Amino acid sequence: QTREDRSDNVHTFHRGHSHCGLPLWGRCVPLYHITDLGMKADDAIDYFRQGYNCAQSVFTVFAKENGLTEDMALKLSTGLGAGRGRLQSTCGAVTGGCLAIGMIYGKGADDDTNEKRDTTYELVRRFDAEFSRAVGSTSCRDILGCDLTTDEGKKRYEAENMRENKCEPAVAEAVKILETLL
Repeated sequence: QTREDRSDNVHTFHRGHSHCGLPLWGRCVPLYHITDLGMKADDAIDYFRQGYNCAQSVFTVFAKENGLTEDMALKLSTGLGAGRGRLQSTCGAVTGGCLAIGMIYGKGADDDTNEKRDTTYELVRRFDAEFSRAVGSTSCRDILGCDLTTDEGKKRYEAENMRENKCEPAVAEAVKILETLL
């Protein structure tokens, strides 16, 4: 089943086709369930599954339609993944979202007033609050519940498949929130 021929608006993500023989969007053991995922969130998940980080996946789906090339968007947001360079501070889905907000509403060189800056700040605060409410935190370390700078944390991240179980839902949620704000 492709994106184009999905007739319902309920998407159940699973571990991929190898374990069940179903296409990627088939019905099987759900990892998380999102109603009305939308094409942008769908595209962000596609980027994430291709190996791009959370910030790249969120930012790039908005950047491409706002004048940046895919390559430039991916490069600009690379360092923000895993809470900025795997420091696990602010989740990359959040920082990628902040980049998208600034790209669309931010103050540029030709803007004489602070109106666009103030609008950007307000949208960032709203995005942050909504993401925190939906996901439970904006901190990568809190969302994952482990420390990626340690061998133990890295092993737990892999063993519990946190990329799919925690990061993918955060990426999808960030895009859903941004679509309501932008």
